[in-house]
Amino acid sequence: MLKIKIENGDECFRNELRKYARYLIFTSLILSVFVCAFSTEIIVFIYGAAYTYSALVLSISIWSVVFVYFGAISSRIFVDLGDRKSILIKSFAGLVSNVFLNFLLIPFFGAVGAAISSFISQLCAGFIVNFFLGKSGRDVNMHILGIFYKSGKHENR
Repeated sequence: MLKIKIENGDECFRNELRKYARYLIFTSLILSVFVCAFSTEIIVFIYGAAYTYSALVLSISIWSVVFVYFGAISSRIFVDLGDRKSILIKSFAGLVSNVFLNFLLIPFFGAVGAAISSFISQLCAGFIVNFFLGKSGRDVNMHILGIFYKSGKHENR
């Protein structure tokens, strides 16, 4: 990606990043729907019928992947903006929310609570925290959400 930015400029780089982000997000959405729909069959195939109860944990956990990719994409954009402090803040928010939610949810819900905690933490670190990082964070979220639009006219340049 850096080679594209150096050789072809910022606009080409943004277009390539948008294509890459679109691929990651749509792939993760398709994967999440598939795994969620067939979680019981996947668990039975891999571990056997004795572990069927863990299909719910898998169904919840797989949705974290979508926000892991959101976080990776937003971190890449923050690097390009020279805003490494925001990456640290996002990572710290994810850490704190995960530890707090694990202490809160695991005693009551066990592995399902851990899966919910991970999902919420990834959602916070990959997306929600950006809204609290000022204009650059909101711009990053708009850029990420912009992958769902083909034209790219939504971008703040």
